[in-house]
Amino acid sequence: YRKSDLEKLWKREVFFDPEVLTPERIDLVWSHISAPGGKEAAYRSLCDLSRRERIAFWIPRIMAPTLIVWGKEERLHPIDHAHRLAAEIPGAKLALLEACGHHPVEEQPEAFLEALLPFLEG
Repeated sequence: YRKSDLEKLWKREVFFDPEVLTPERIDLVWSHISAPGGKEAAYRSLCDLSRRERIAFWIPRIMAPTLIVWGKEERLHPIDHAHRLAAEIPGAKLALLEACGHHPVEEQPEAFLEALLPFLEG
């Protein structure tokens, strides 16, 4: 991985609006990946299929109030994953954000808060 590769990948796959991905954000992500053990940790988090199985086991056992916030233009995890999570977590609420990819807090902060605040107050 090079920093320029990371930027291209994130602009193409992670963010719906590539302009949201500022040079400062790229620098921050790159600093984590280029730190000792960073590339290995990033790779493990992407490739650990057994972790997905462990997570899938626990999803229906979540009993806490749960809000799932998902970007409608999410490319890494298709929107059907959001619907599946909402169906499998008892009482979960699903908020789908327009013009948003993988990082709702960064891409649509106002819409994220509009979904989050009533959930927290409710």
